[in-house]
Amino acid sequence: MPTKKPVQHTSHPVAHPAAGVPPPTPNPGKTVPISSTTAAATAASSSTPAPSTTASTVVLSTTPPVLVIPVAPVTFVPEDMKTFRGFFAKTAQVAAAPDVAVELSGSNAYTQTFGALAPEVSGFVQLLQNGVTWTNIRAGFEAYLVYVKVQEAITWKAALTDIEQVKAVYDVAIQQNAQLPKTFPALTRLIDATSTIAKKAAATRKRKATALATDTSSAAARTATTTPASASTTNAAPSATSPSTPTATPTPGGASH
Repeated sequence: MPTKKPVQHTSHPVAHPAAGVPPPTPNPGKTVPISSTTAAATAASSSTPAPSTTASTVVLSTTPPVLVIPVAPVTFVPEDMKTFRGFFAKTAQVAAAPDVAVELSGSNAYTQTFGALAPEVSGFVQLLQNGVTWTNIRAGFEAYLVYVKVQEAITWKAALTDIEQVKAVYDVAIQQNAQLPKTFPALTRLIDATSTIAKKAAATRKRKATALATDTSSAAARTATTTPASASTTNAAPSATSPSTPTATPTPGGASH
């Protein structure tokens, strides 16, 4: 089994630090643009205008914001998430963790009460703070990802419609000017890609139709060859009304007394 590379653990400020609890030291040079679901919604609404609609209910895409997307450390090695099954914090635990951090950080009662049998208080508090931070980061990214996917779909739907319109004009213009591919090489590649996709789709439909017709013909042929055999077997069977052996002829006279 190959040896996994070490994972560089980084810390980020708590999204909503509780009063009296010092946040974890941030990793220099690393910034997280979204740290909570609320922050994600605020950033989306402040950096870009909301999608507008026209009278025909056509949704227009917004201009993509300029984002600094964080990158995982080069030493990071992904883990199989199945190994963490049963160790995902519940919503109530995430909600209680900041209050626990405040409660334990400002008093020595925890150590005096539980002693050496309990986890060390500073390490325990740090884990709770980091856990809440990572949960908020994940929730923020997931919420913003929904917005990104919708904007991506809206934009490409409009762009692909324009590509089809340009292609129709291009197909006419190239009949008059054969140098169009040299004048617009990138546009030609874009249009050719659309044509290639259409040809592949047509070929796929034709192949499926041919396969279906072949399967139908084969099934009909099998049915045609099976039916006469069944009929001949039925005709060859002896009739119930036709005696297969001679019957005994009764002799004259009755039984002796």
